[in-house]
Amino acid sequence: MESADQCGLRMLKLEEINKNINTYQQISTEMQEDLRIGNCRAIIGMAEVMKDQSKFTQRTMSGAMWLTSYFFYKKSYLNYDRFGICIAALFLCSKIFNEYIATKYYCESYYKIMFVHRGVIPKPLDEKKLKEIDGKLLKNEALLIELLITECKTLPLHEAVESYSLMDSFLQKLFSSDEDELKKVKKAAIFFLNDSFYTVASLVHKPCDVVLACILLGAQTMNVGYPGKKYYDFKKIKLAMSKDKFDKPSKYWYKWVNPEIDMENVNEVVTSISNFYTKISSK
Repeated sequence: MESADQCGLRMLKLEEINKNINTYQQISTEMQEDLRIGNCRAIIGMAEVMKDQSKFTQRTMSGAMWLTSYFFYKKSYLNYDRFGICIAALFLCSKIFNEYIATKYYCESYYKIMFVHRGVIPKPLDEKKLKEIDGKLLKNEALLIELLITECKTLPLHEAVESYSLMDSFLQKLFSSDEDELKKVKKAAIFFLNDSFYTVASLVHKPCDVVLACILLGAQTMNVGYPGKKYYDFKKIKLAMSKDKFDKPSKYWYKWVNPEIDMENVNEVVTSISNFYTKISSK
């Protein structure tokens, strides 16, 4: 497996996912997965609360999901308000991707989501409480900026969500001869890409590996062929890890799409996304 460090962006290693500060504080891997998914849903909920002020793009929301997930593999859930980190991540990413709106709307969104989480009706937000939340928001934003600089080695966050930029070029290389097939696969692949941010895939693997995995899943879902289809057998791998997934002669077809792609990583992304769907369907 190739290194996932790229262009200054430090990806996490699997051992950091499986054993981190939360693990040592008796928060199980399964519980961390539930919290990560809950954080992602909270970010979507917060964005929904602000929809009348701004319709944040998926890039901004995925960036916030990525940043929140990265943060809590480095920091303890016991020491931070996770919803405070979620709204700060959305706040910071909206600045990075030029979708920023007035700070008070982020504070109001956080306030409402906190009440929803507790299952009670929100009380009116007074000026004193607004200032208090504003102070927490800026403090948490500073923590995330510090994380980007000291841990991720990158600012701004564009590299973490580069997968959205790569999608069109990959699709053109694979489906340029059939516009209808391209559109079908793109719709499904974007769906899988959005959901990949609920998983650890984008924390561990390069964007090029994540994108190809989502395209493969999209093509399979839409029953569309592609140049390397006969070398990638979903039934054989059953969306799970296996060392022998490809026939020998042309197994490097994907290098034509992008020379940095590592198919072992692609397989792990496919498995990660598949496991996510299995997890949420069993709830």
